[in-house]
Amino acid sequence: MANDLQGSDQLAIRDNSSAIESDRTYIEAYINRATTYTSIGLYEEALLDAEDAIGTHRFTITGSNTGLAEAYNTRAMANFGLGNIELGLSDVSQAITIDGNFARAYSNRSYMYTSVKQLDLAIIDASKAIKLDPDLSTAYANRAEAHLRSNNLSKAVEDSSSALSRDSSLLGARVSRSISYLGMEEYTKAFEDANIVLSQMADYPEALFVRGASQLWITGGQKGHNDLRTVSYTHLTLPTILLV
Repeated sequence: MANDLQGSDQLAIRDNSSAIESDRTYIEAYINRATTYTSIGLYEEALLDAEDAIGTHRFTITGSNTGLAEAYNTRAMANFGLGNIELGLSDVSQAITIDGNFARAYSNRSYMYTSVKQLDLAIIDASKAIKLDPDLSTAYANRAEAHLRSNNLSKAVEDSSSALSRDSSLLGARVSRSISYLGMEEYTKAFEDANIVLSQMADYPEALFVRGASQLWITGGQKGHNDLRTVSYTHLTLPTILLV
């Protein structure tokens, strides 16, 4: 899936590659190409472009460090994708140091903090991102995930709903809400959210689990078994409230 380039991705890579060929100091083109690489899972390529952007900025005199902050944020996401979480946290923190109003960097650091179970810090960063940019859908989604991992299900529902009201395509936010609904015993809502996710990604393990478990409750145990048998439990991530 990482190498399955869609037309828009191919176009973005081609256009930014042409821009770089024309101007090797074009920082935004390196950043844009790296962002596209990251979105399709080509993290090594993204890392190289982000490093080129950072290196180029050192030899370019500008009136603003916005480009440098973007470059560090981009390298952070590439490092995170490669599993280099500490390097990712270091880079995204550097981006925030350079630009203290960089909402997406706060949101990304929130996501990384959640991955290492520093949930209080994740909530603080996501809240900062939302204060800086109240329409940043991913910040609500990231705070929802931190609340979910903290077993604060009502706040997870509130934040994931805020995320989805701004961007209904955020599968992670919908999964967080479906899991929260399941934990709150709102089985019909849990089933509906999980079903929407599975219509777009048929093997999403958490969505399969939620749809199966909610169907068991809705039908009195008559349906849901197939989904639960299909789940890859090795890759399943659930809050502790559903594991006790």
